[in-house]
Amino acid sequence: MLQKLTDNRSTLFLLLGIAAIVLGMIWVRTRDRRCLYGLGGVGAVALVLLLLALFGPESDSAQIKRKVNEMAEGVKAKDVDRIFQHISEQFRYRSTDKQEFRQYADAALRRGEVAELRLSNIDKVEFLPAKAGEPATASIRFLAKPIAPGGDFDRIFRVEAIFIRDPDGQWRLKDFLLRNPINNEPLVLPELSP
Repeated sequence: MLQKLTDNRSTLFLLLGIAAIVLGMIWVRTRDRRCLYGLGGVGAVALVLLLLALFGPESDSAQIKRKVNEMAEGVKAKDVDRIFQHISEQFRYRSTDKQEFRQYADAALRRGEVAELRLSNIDKVEFLPAKAGEPATASIRFLAKPIAPGGDFDRIFRVEAIFIRDPDGQWRLKDFLLRNPINNEPLVLPELSP
């Protein structure tokens, strides 16, 4: 329940704002004290939501978005450990496991192929329930633009990152899909193709 409140707080603040405007307009016309009590109640609920947003527990959606951004920051810092602390031991990209992917990423960063990974259009996290013995997963889509040391690449990728909750309760990257953002055709990293 708390998770749903924190993940949908902008919608809740909008609804509370509308309720406050309606109650304020009714009070201006009628001067009925009950409207002021209603405004006080709306303000109290808004304050509780604000405090939850600022000091409450991190929601699963917020954790996944934070980890996506931290992995991009790890690319910029050329810190493979910082990137891979957010990748699950269950990770698979096509036929590549976490160790092989780590070696690939480490070599690419050491060669200076990518200086930064800019993310944009980060979508809402979609949670997929567990099915047929498989654990629940979460999916997030965004655009990623690798920046080469000398400037921009001419390529932008649409990424779908699949996260899984590891035994320690943390969401970590399990897999990802790359697509052309224009025609949505699947793309693969050629060095990791089977």
